[in-house]
Amino acid sequence: SRKEAIDTTTPTGKFMLTVFAAVAELEREYILQRQREGIAIAKEQGKYTGRKPMPLPDNFERVVARWRAGEITAAEAMRQTGLKPNTFYRRCSKVSSASQHI
Repeated sequence: SRKEAIDTTTPTGKFMLTVFAAVAELEREYILQRQREGIAIAKEQGKYTGRKPMPLPDNFERVVARWRAGEITAAEAMRQTGLKPNTFYRRCSKVSSASQHI
């Protein structure tokens, strides 16, 4: 950091930089630990449920059926449903596994 004017070419400067980095890492770990504890408490109280899932598009099952039948490409299916690749494939696997359990 230029503000502290630490000369990192000297052994003392390297030591100071290492100490500052260790303190910063320790503080970051404390923050993450407090965050995990807060989330656990909120979950116990039922206040933390996570992000609500997006509803499936109305045409999703029809488009997926056409994609699985080879009538359209996956890219076209994603365009028609308006879903990004990760979401599209995750939802496809959920739909197929849910239909197998029925």
